[in-house]
Amino acid sequence: MDQEESFDRKVLIDALEEAIDTLSPKERVLIYLRFGWGVSPHTFDEIIYILGGTRQALQQMEERALSKLSKLSKSKKIRKIIEDYNEETNFCRR
Repeated sequence: MDQEESFDRKVLIDALEEAIDTLSPKERVLIYLRFGWGVSPHTFDEIIYILGGTRQALQQMEERALSKLSKLSKSKKIRKIIEDYNEETNFCRR
């Protein structure tokens, strides 16, 4: 990975962290655990053990958190960074 790619990755990570920081503490932990942010991804059963609650409640919380993230104006910033990266690298082009 060259210096430019490293910088782009850092910008993307910072934008994602900024968006995730808008979630409630429990939603944030759920997203970190579920998608492996800084740790390996966890199953719902593992997350139930860690956070407590039911599978249905955690799935609903995950849906709410992802919905919040997708509605944030910051998500446009993230989407723009990803689109720019894809254009520059011809990644995911159809």
